[in-house]
Amino acid sequence: MKRVIFLFIYVLCASISSYSQEIEGVATYSIRLAEDNLPFNAELRFTPSASLFFWKQGNTSRFLKKENFKSQIVDTDTLGYYIKRRTDSKKIRIRQFCGENNPVFYDDDVIHDWSLSNKEKKNISGKVCSKATTRFRGRDYVVWYTTEIPVQMGPWKFYGLPGLIMQVEDAKKEIFISLKSLNLVDGFNSSKYDEDIGKYLSKRELIDCLDDEWDKHYKKNRAIIAQLQSEFPELEISDNNLSKKRPATELEFD
Repeated sequence: MKRVIFLFIYVLCASISSYSQEIEGVATYSIRLAEDNLPFNAELRFTPSASLFFWKQGNTSRFLKKENFKSQIVDTDTLGYYIKRRTDSKKIRIRQFCGENNPVFYDDDVIHDWSLSNKEKKNISGKVCSKATTRFRGRDYVVWYTTEIPVQMGPWKFYGLPGLIMQVEDAKKEIFISLKSLNLVDGFNSSKYDEDIGKYLSKRELIDCLDDEWDKHYKKNRAIIAQLQSEFPELEISDNNLSKKRPATELEFD
């Protein structure tokens, strides 16, 4: 059955490829990954052969975002976090941060085993969208895409469907990505992202780095609470259920 579904996707994507040769655009999204307390604005710039997805840029090396009684400290710079992809390559390049003033990047192989549902439809931003599902690195996802924009692009690490991906949600509702606006434009400038500024790591090295940073954050938070508790024993001090284990969008790796 999977082979039949894969063949269907391949034929459908091939059949619309001639219509997508000239399509270029900028899509803005709201993205909240499992690591995040809050949603962030993101942008996807795409052509038929390449895409650039970026978010969490800042004018300083660290900023605090507050919203609806929640907050999050973000380590970043003017380039922020980004994912670069070319359709003629199996690898994508990801840039993110592991601590303040420590931009890192790595290459990743991402393959989705999509299952399509032709019966279910949804309107998102005025576009008729179809449903697709996939299991990716330990999570089950529902994805909505539109063939009205026939490019095999999408936000974050999601792509490979016969239309632009408009919305993504995992079964636990810990990840949510949704389109906010879409503009078809020509000739946007992404040259400042050509050079990868940061330290190259393997995926395993990045995971170890992120785990170490989280462990330091957790221990520092516990130490602060212990000190406050000793000074003010009559107060109840909460850590907001801070997990000892680092929250992660990707729970398994290939």
